Amino acid sequence: MPTNSEYLISLGDFVFSTFGTAFNKLKEKVNGGWAKSERAGYYPFYQATKKATSSFSIAGFYLPALVGVKPLSKENGQKELKKIVREQEPVTMILGDGTFAGKVVVLSAEFDKTFFLSDGTAQKVDFALEIEEYHE
Repeated sequence: MPTNSEYLISLGDFVFSTFGTAFNKLKEKVNGGWAKSERAGYYPFYQATKKATSSFSIAGFYLPALVGVKPLSKENGQKELKKIVREQEPVTMILGDGTFAGKVVVLSAEFDKTFFLSDGTAQKVDFALEIEEYHE
């Protein structure tokens, strides 16, 4: 388990850390829950149709060749992240500063592999996660 200074974010049991799977971009989007209705010859009408919610995007990359200096597998957490998406269950999200972000669902995980060796091993893997708040 990473120390507090290494800890970035946790999604359930999966932990992003500076000495494991790290990311270089965290984006939060707050959706105000507004719906827009167009009106002929007049300004649009806005109505709050739901409560405001947050969504997050986490993006980064890892270099499989450097995994030897990290206590992780060659996939650097890729299998674990795919498992969270496929299980379709909400997980708890906690930010590195200890802020409890609540329950979230991981809508998608994307892995973009480039710079291949002759055996097909990618030398760079970019990843992106799309996450939304979950409420019962």
